Amino acid sequence: AFVFGNAAITAGTLGCILWHETGHLLALLLLHVPPQALKMTVFGLELAADPRTSHREDALVSLAGPAANLLASALLFFTPWKSAAKLNLLLGSFHLLPIDPLDGGQILQHLLSLRLQQKSVRRICTAVSLCFLFPMVTAGFWLLFQRTPNITLFLLCLYLLFYLVFGGAKT
Repeated sequence: AFVFGNAAITAGTLGCILWHETGHLLALLLLHVPPQALKMTVFGLELAADPRTSHREDALVSLAGPAANLLASALLFFTPWKSAAKLNLLLGSFHLLPIDPLDGGQILQHLLSLRLQQKSVRRICTAVSLCFLFPMVTAGFWLLFQRTPNITLFLLCLYLLFYLVFGGAKT
C-alpha cells in the first residue's frame, strides 16, 4: 500500500494497522500486563509485552489484533466507509492464518505450548506455516500473470517464507 497505493489506500491501511495494534494493546491492558515497547519496522508495528505472561495470555493478546479488525469491519460495513470495512476484514483475516509470524501462527504456537515441548511446537508450527504458505505463494505467482497483475500477495508470501526459513521466528 505504501509503495504502490494511492494516498487514500495508504491512509486506510495505516488506520487498519493502528487499529490492529490497538487491539493488542487493549488486551495487554485488560490483562494488567504493561507493554514493554512499540517498534516500527519495515514490515509493520511490533508490540513487545512482558515476557512473564502465560501462554494463554499471549494467545489472547495475539487474537485481540485480528479481532479488533474483524469487529471494525463488521461495524464499518454499515457505513459509507465500505472500503475501510474491506481493509479491516482483509487484515484481520490474513493475520488469523496459522503462519508464523502472523497472529494466527503465534496463537497456534502458544496453544501448542500448553501441552507440548518447544521442540515439538516449533516443528508443528513450521509444518503448518509451510502448508499454508506454499499454496499462497502459488496463488501470488498466478496473480502476476493476470490481466491486472498484482505482486502484493507474492511478495508478502516470499517475506513470510524467508522469515520462516531463516529463523526470524522465536519460541
